[in-house]
Amino acid sequence: MEAAIADAEPSLAKPQTSVVGWIRYPSKPRFKFYDRLRPGDSIIRTMTSNGSKYVYPPAQMIKKRRWVSSQGTPYYLTLVEESKGAEALPWKKFLRLARQTGDGFSSDRAVTRPISDEVQALRLKRLWTSSGKLRQ
Repeated sequence: MEAAIADAEPSLAKPQTSVVGWIRYPSKPRFKFYDRLRPGDSIIRTMTSNGSKYVYPPAQMIKKRRWVSSQGTPYYLTLVEESKGAEALPWKKFLRLARQTGDGFSSDRAVTRPISDEVQALRLKRLWTSSGKLRQ
């Protein structure tokens, strides 16, 4: 993993204020858009920690790669550039704010999907500042 992160670090657009983050999948994702994901695309991630779900500010995709752990287990990584001071939103608060933007969220389930409407995508991105802080 350290080698994958080190390999992606030269691709950081803002190395002083950002770090390489990653999303690890146990097999190649079957999401329709995964194969079309390109460097520079924005990704808004949902992660669970201690039983609570959080949504993280937009990160820019750097690259995808296959990685094999020291135990020989293959994984698929999506390496992203994320702000050092990124602030996560609790899932319920994100849903409330996202619904106010008119982005089409209609359920409490996290949905892996591209947002092709540029206005909707911009509204979601604006939930955070460019430095990853929550906009209040």
